Amino acid sequence: MIKIIWSKNELSSLEDQLNHHDIHYVILDQLESIPEHMIGIEVDEDKKEEFKKLFNLIEYEKMQMFFPTQEGFVQVHLKDVLYIESFGDDIHMHLIGQKCEHIKKPLYQLEEMLKPYHFIRISKSYIVNVRMITYIKVALNAKLHLELREGTKLDVTRSYVKSFKESLKL
Repeated sequence: MIKIIWSKNELSSLEDQLNHHDIHYVILDQLESIPEHMIGIEVDEDKKEEFKKLFNLIEYEKMQMFFPTQEGFVQVHLKDVLYIESFGDDIHMHLIGQKCEHIKKPLYQLEEMLKPYHFIRISKSYIVNVRMITYIKVALNAKLHLELREGTKLDVTRSYVKSFKESLKL
């Protein structure tokens, strides 16, 4: 058995994820070693890999970063980022809900910083959040057309197609 301690306030979201991934668990709330605001959870050892993936997903959903802007810094939840676009020195971070932040950091630095969180460079001017892609279409000119959650359409240029496919294991 794998035993973890979790916040009671966040238990319902964790239970939703556990049930969605068909991970069977037992809640232990009467143990004397667990603080009052926490809860214990036991999971079968054979579900360890699925449990790791689940925690990576939970970590991603909670992940926030500060990005430099002209006025200071803005805190952004990475799960809300659709894509990042460059116009010369102007970098625009497009967020869910048609919101856009003007970022003061070069695209190549953003690419390295965000790579562990499933962001991929798709052209000289774009980085996309892979989790926002809903559809990938193959184009005749050796490009790929992407459609994102809110209907945005972007192209993976020919020079980035190979690395894009390798990143997604396509």
